[in-house]
Amino acid sequence: MYIGSALFLIAVGAVLRWAVSWHVSGFNVQLAGLIIFLVGILGLIITLILWVTRRSRGRGRDDRVPPRDYRRDDSAPRDYRPDDSAPRP
Repeated sequence: MYIGSALFLIAVGAVLRWAVSWHVSGFNVQLAGLIIFLVGILGLIITLILWVTRRSRGRGRDDRVPPRDYRRDDSAPRDYRPDDSAPRP
C-alpha cells in the first residue's frame, strides 16, 4: 500500500464515519468507516516505516570499510621500485 492509497482510505473512512448519517438495516456504515479509516492509518504507518528504513540502508555506504586498493600488493617487498621505462597503468 502506498501513501496515496493510504490517504484515500483515510479520507473515505472519515467520510463514512463522521459525515454519513445513513441507517442501513444489517450494516453499520459508521463502523465500516471506522474500520476503513484505521486500515488507512495502519497502511500509512507501515508505508512510512518501510520508506524510512529503505532510505537509511543506502546511507550506510559511507560507514563501510573502504574497498581494498588492488593496485598496491601487500605481499610485494616495500623497497621494490618499478622500472622507469615500464608503462604506467
